[in-house]
Amino acid sequence: MWNGKHDWFDSSRTASCGRCALLAPYTRHGLYLFDKHSLMYKVKMFDNVKKINYFNWNAWTVFVIAIAFLISTPVLFVLRSIFSDTGEIWSHLASTVLPRYLLNSFILMVGVGSGVIIIGVGAAWLVTMCRFPGSRIFEWAMLLPLATPAYVLAYTYTELLEFYGPVQMWLREVFGWASVNDYWFP
Repeated sequence: MWNGKHDWFDSSRTASCGRCALLAPYTRHGLYLFDKHSLMYKVKMFDNVKKINYFNWNAWTVFVIAIAFLISTPVLFVLRSIFSDTGEIWSHLASTVLPRYLLNSFILMVGVGSGVIIIGVGAAWLVTMCRFPGSRIFEWAMLLPLATPAYVLAYTYTELLEFYGPVQMWLREVFGWASVNDYWFP
């Protein structure tokens, strides 16, 4: 314990550790401790930890790098095309469709981000903080979209929401719409 008068700890609460006397209860935690002479002494906490070799070239490393290269190939080709001579393609795109594409992408980004924040965070908070019938099922059910690849979900949503899908057929039946011109559905 600190006695308030000197630069050392009370010797009644210390134990010998070879070079100096340290606080016995704290020596096993790897903390910075003061010795009798007010010098910083560090208890060696990581003596048995091996140094990590960051460049261990085994079969798994080569395999993972090859897979990462294959996955990133489309992105690398797009980045390469930015610096190549494309002639009038970019000026044509910028004058015709690029502003609309950028605006649509921005609206989609804001909409999806807002929906995820409102619905996702709200549902996660509700399931975590409240206990109600079925809350344990919802804890696991909210992880299911992470287990399904995005393209499978995209095909599923497309099939459900297309003109001959069940959602639009139900809407036409309920509201009496006869053709695509009677309503707008994105």
